[in-house]
Amino acid sequence: MFDNIKEIQDGKIKEAVISALSGAPISNLEVLVADAEVTVRGDVSSASDKAVVLDRVQGVEGISKIIAGINVEEEVKAHSGETYTVKPGDSMWAIAQQYLGNGNDWMKIYEENKSLIGAQPDLIHPGYVLKIPAKA
Repeated sequence: MFDNIKEIQDGKIKEAVISALSGAPISNLEVLVADAEVTVRGDVSSASDKAVVLDRVQGVEGISKIIAGINVEEEVKAHSGETYTVKPGDSMWAIAQQYLGNGNDWMKIYEENKSLIGAQPDLIHPGYVLKIPAKA
């Protein structure tokens, strides 16, 4: 029964987030809710658009944590390297091994994507679009 209550609460939070983002400057919107933690993914044109989206989400009651996987078009264009979309089961080490040739260089990818990933470099989520730095 307790699981049903959490599922109902999470469903209400998801509906509230989607409603709050109605008309917001975000495309390809995806909202995931688990135990009142909200993951918002999508694409925006600028950093100011990202701020608008996050402000609207922060205004929704009942959220314990917000995880943003929002791609900012102007930041992606400014980067000349490759990008990689995180898949379930990926690790920073494996991505660095594949793209940089050395898994130990994973911190280079983290530093390039710190604003997306946040303070925990080992916590990446499927759907994140990571900028891959050029090989040294």
